[in-house]
Amino acid sequence: KIKNTIATTPSMGPRTAFLDTLFKDIGLAVADQTPSNDFPHELKQLEGGKVHVDLLNNNNSQYYGDFTIGNPGQRFTAVFDTGSAITWVPGKKCGSDTCTEHHRLDSTSSSTFSAARDAPPGSIHYGTGEVKYDVGQDTISFCDSHDNAGCHGKSKHSLKVPKQLVGTSTEQTSYPFRILPFDGILGLAPSGSPGSVMHQLKAAKALDKNLLGVYLSEDTHRSGSMDFGGVDLSHIQKGSPLTWHPISTDKEWIVGLKDILVNGEPLHVCENRPDGVCPAVVDTGSSLVTGPESEISGLLSKIGTSDDCSNLGAMPTISLQLLDKKGDVVNFPLRPEEYTLKTLEEQPNSGGSDYQNEFPVLGKGGTAPIVNPHCEPGIGVMDVPGRKWVIGDTFLRRYYSIYDDDHGQVGFVRSIHPDETPTVPSSGASTGVVAQKNVQASLHPLLALLPPSASSSKHSMNSNKNRSTTTTTTTNGSSLHILTCATFTCGGLETIGDGWSGCICRPSNDAMSGNQQA
Repeated sequence: KIKNTIATTPSMGPRTAFLDTLFKDIGLAVADQTPSNDFPHELKQLEGGKVHVDLLNNNNSQYYGDFTIGNPGQRFTAVFDTGSAITWVPGKKCGSDTCTEHHRLDSTSSSTFSAARDAPPGSIHYGTGEVKYDVGQDTISFCDSHDNAGCHGKSKHSLKVPKQLVGTSTEQTSYPFRILPFDGILGLAPSGSPGSVMHQLKAAKALDKNLLGVYLSEDTHRSGSMDFGGVDLSHIQKGSPLTWHPISTDKEWIVGLKDILVNGEPLHVCENRPDGVCPAVVDTGSSLVTGPESEISGLLSKIGTSDDCSNLGAMPTISLQLLDKKGDVVNFPLRPEEYTLKTLEEQPNSGGSDYQNEFPVLGKGGTAPIVNPHCEPGIGVMDVPGRKWVIGDTFLRRYYSIYDDDHGQVGFVRSIHPDETPTVPSSGASTGVVAQKNVQASLHPLLALLPPSASSSKHSMNSNKNRSTTTTTTTNGSSLHILTCATFTCGGLETIGDGWSGCICRPSNDAMSGNQQA
């Protein structure tokens, strides 16, 4: 038997009591729900970790942070990458300009370095480059960016990972590594991968909770962050639901992707997969949301991003549908501005100025260059072994992500950026999440129970022949989540107390029709 639930807010007072009585009569129950101005209790319990590390934003393409290797510590920067199980940095043996222009690890200067047993030299092939490396092991240290910045503050605000496997490069291709602002990669795959930092953190029992909380900034002038052992509530929108999604293996953060919606219409991208589910890696080291060409090409054709950004306002809302730990489908909407990468580009030869040795001379007048906006989709084609999808930074900027190694799951909750108003938008597509049973879903307008002040609210319904889920976001940011059954019909508009009015459901044996909505 499916337990149907209507979730509302405790702050509603007598409305909650009335709805409780009303919906118990028709098989619904009022569930505990976080007020719109607070965090879920479960999220509060995860607040605060061992260390908080700022992640610099490189053009919304990579997010990288500081750490040290060895004793005494040698400082490096690397992409904090949940999609990788390998940590590598440039090594002293690499003498090319690509390496010498970055920090290089001198293993002979570290008292804690040792060669890794039974670990032959390796190589990693990236889309446009290659790294060859030797393998050793040493202590990696993270220092809190707030209380121990540069490891010069409070020493207790640090985290040590002993005997971590580290690749020290012997060769690196010039492109793209020479032009990148960071040194290497820090692999943060689940602990089932022996080379991962999470593996050694768990083995050393360095954290009370083996989890990571990740915020990725949308403003390139602001930093993101990673919290080891906890989450940072200051980057999470109050009142937003936290959903957990099980991973299918202990070696990768792979969750189940059910489908993608475009303005509520399903694309059926995974219908030919086993159980109709695509494997999707949650990857902080990937810039885009990607999928196999045969499955994602339909989405790209629906988006139709214009290079000059002229159609941004007319582009659709898309939603990723992910399976949660109960087997329900959860919708994660992205607005056009959230899945589009927008930059400003100077038009060649459009400006004029006095120059001295190829540098413009300031204060001499001249003509300012023409600067135009440029847009490209934060979604792309990538065919990888296993035909995996990748949920990269395009998605992870909108949703704060939590990587729980103890329970084998990834959590998502809506993030809040410094320039955003901390309320759920009441116009455009809803950016909350909507849960339903594991079915293909579509969105339809639905007028649900509304307070008198919510005339400009956003309503949507996900339906199937057994039940439907309705989310109503009111103008004050609170939400009602209403589950209705096909066996009930609408008995007409009635006042149900304290200024609320709406359709009352009545038992019926009729098939579901347009009037059977509540």
